[in-house]
Amino acid sequence: MADESDMSRQLRRWGPLGVIAVIVVIVVVVLVASGGDDGDDEADTDTDTTQPTDDGDTGDGDTGNGDTTTSDPVSDDPMEAITADGIVSWTEAEAAGLTGDFEWGDRCDTDRGTYAYPDFFAGECVVPWEGDNGGATETGVTADSIRIVVYTAPEVDPVLDYVTGPINNDDTPKDVFDTHVGLAEFYGSFFETYGRTLELVQYEATGPSDDEVAAIADAETIARDLQPFMVWSGPALQLTVFGETLAANGIMCACGGGVTAQENYPYLHTVTKSAEQSRILLAEYIGKRLAGRNAVHSPDFAEQERTFGYLYLETGEVSTQVAEDFRDRLADEYGVTLDPLIPYRLDPLTLQEQATTIIASLKSAGVTSIVFAGDAIAPRDFTLAATEQEYFPEWILSGTVLVDTSVFARTYDQQQWANAFGMSNTSVPIAREVGGNYFLYEWFHGEPPPAGDTIGIQWQASLTLALLQGAGPNLTHESYAESMLAAAPTRRGAITAPSISFGDQGIWPDEILPDLNGIDDVSEVWWDPDTIGIDELEREGAGVYQYVDGGTRYLPGEWPDTDPKVFDPDGAVDRYVERPESETPPDYPSPAG
Repeated sequence: MADESDMSRQLRRWGPLGVIAVIVVIVVVVLVASGGDDGDDEADTDTDTTQPTDDGDTGDGDTGNGDTTTSDPVSDDPMEAITADGIVSWTEAEAAGLTGDFEWGDRCDTDRGTYAYPDFFAGECVVPWEGDNGGATETGVTADSIRIVVYTAPEVDPVLDYVTGPINNDDTPKDVFDTHVGLAEFYGSFFETYGRTLELVQYEATGPSDDEVAAIADAETIARDLQPFMVWSGPALQLTVFGETLAANGIMCACGGGVTAQENYPYLHTVTKSAEQSRILLAEYIGKRLAGRNAVHSPDFAEQERTFGYLYLETGEVSTQVAEDFRDRLADEYGVTLDPLIPYRLDPLTLQEQATTIIASLKSAGVTSIVFAGDAIAPRDFTLAATEQEYFPEWILSGTVLVDTSVFARTYDQQQWANAFGMSNTSVPIAREVGGNYFLYEWFHGEPPPAGDTIGIQWQASLTLALLQGAGPNLTHESYAESMLAAAPTRRGAITAPSISFGDQGIWPDEILPDLNGIDDVSEVWWDPDTIGIDELEREGAGVYQYVDGGTRYLPGEWPDTDPKVFDPDGAVDRYVERPESETPPDYPSPAG
């Protein structure tokens, strides 16, 4: 990893990674959450929200979290010091009081110090760069281009088709790839890439999402035949082995985090939480807000103190270990018993049978509150089975991917899901006509994105371009990873976007550092089956998730030690049809005319 002096210089240079906070529905794949990576997202509101504070001014080496670095000056002359390497960021120039001494170009809004596109979380400006970028500095890198492979699922993938079938997602692999290209063009027109442009190459998988042999073979083929700098995405159920195979071949992948990423540094990273991080927040939520209180949101157990069972998706040894660690954390830190722990397999042929048996076991055990940590499709079968058995517990959301989206929750048994609440990694959705990747794509290109259903989960272009700018002209896998670890966090306190950081920002315990996963905070939500609203695919229907207190988000250690404010319409929002005033950027003319 980077030595201290290198990290210090980058911390002084780069402000917050605000650009990647634009994502509204933050997910990478549908099924990874319980296997090692957690992915874990509009009505107008008069809820008073707090103007986000910018913790990203690192001119004095302060990351905004109390972690200071020592200075390594190049010169006593401020101008000479910040121009020594030929790269000048707004953060550097502002700290030296020299922003007016540079020509920032038309792409920069010099009133804000960020690029001139209509997003409150737009990326930080750097002075347009000229010079020798060193040419072929790394695999997939030339003087003119950076090759990136975009992995797409096959045209027919029984696993993904089974999962996405209920929501009628009709984006094709080509639509997905073309949208990645369009987003790369957009972000690449603003962020500094030092004379290089992204060369995106589509690779369509040779097997379904759960095929380990195909995942390994695809990774080997990409590394051997295409030799990219990086791969975006991977097979939903085999991300770990896919990423490890790429890493073994010296290829970076924006497709995995947690322990796997730490063991394969600098090759793996992702924007979602790791399973370990998510369970830390979930244990705190249960320990502070639920344990020792009655299960008041269950019609069966409202007068009984909560007892918790854990229902999780089993994808291998890692998912079992995560479940057992979570059980032990609850017991050790909060004195809470989690019993039973029940795994299930995502098998379309047996899921209904599994659901019947598992629900009977939970009912027999007297569980008042089921903590669900699985995929987005299985709750349909589990809730139907529970209603058939006349068992109506609380359903506690753990933040696993897509379970906390309205588009999927509408497919569950509504008598059951009316008792669902808990933790969500997602932020309050904002109408795609006014914010998010859909809005930015249309603003830049003058037309809707080809993958209109799934553009909300295409985070790779924004993160990659931000980190390429931070890496500088001497682009290597190591310099890219150093850029990620050194970047200051995004703005804390936002409600339409999560807070994102990497490295050691004083947020996570030492045993799970360095942090190679992005999102740090969570919201509290509850399911409202009666309200007519708009889901994540812009479809009107009955049932939406309501976000407590206007979408307030919590970092580790910040959960209140009070009853959850769920099933209370006071201050709750399901969607913003206009951007909150505190998160509204200036208007800029569209390049498309």
